[in-house]
Amino acid sequence: MPEERKKESKAKEGFEGKIKKIEDWLSTHDDKIGKQGQAKKSHVIDNESAKMMTGHGVLQGYNVKMLNKRGVDGYVADNQFRKRDPRYESAGRYKEEPKKTESKFYSADEFKYDEETKKLICPAGKYLYVKNRNFKTQQGHYGTVYMAYLHPLFKL
Repeated sequence: MPEERKKESKAKEGFEGKIKKIEDWLSTHDDKIGKQGQAKKSHVIDNESAKMMTGHGVLQGYNVKMLNKRGVDGYVADNQFRKRDPRYESAGRYKEEPKKTESKFYSADEFKYDEETKKLICPAGKYLYVKNRNFKTQQGHYGTVYMAYLHPLFKL
């Protein structure tokens, strides 16, 4: 039990140290204001650090500065390179064509209207009921919404 208390105490001290470091940094640095007029997120170590998206995540500017300072020839991945390079124009011929999937929706032509019962019949032969006679689409068109009976007890 005492060893757990030591670990907790040490962890608490570590967090308090980090909190103090952040508070000190915040008190000595001004917020960077973004295009929206709100403060941008900053990095405690390097407020001028920029973030660049790469193919494997985010690369921060201070990492690039460190590579440059040490003389390392670093590269940032360009995920659009193969689209621009003429050597890769024919690369698509080796890719498999995506399989065409059938639409999960039926077209209006596939439904039948039963004049006797005044019901709509779906392509599976099931009767549909009227859910909303005055449905208005976002484009301003009016129509009727039909629904299928989900349970065998609701069959007509």
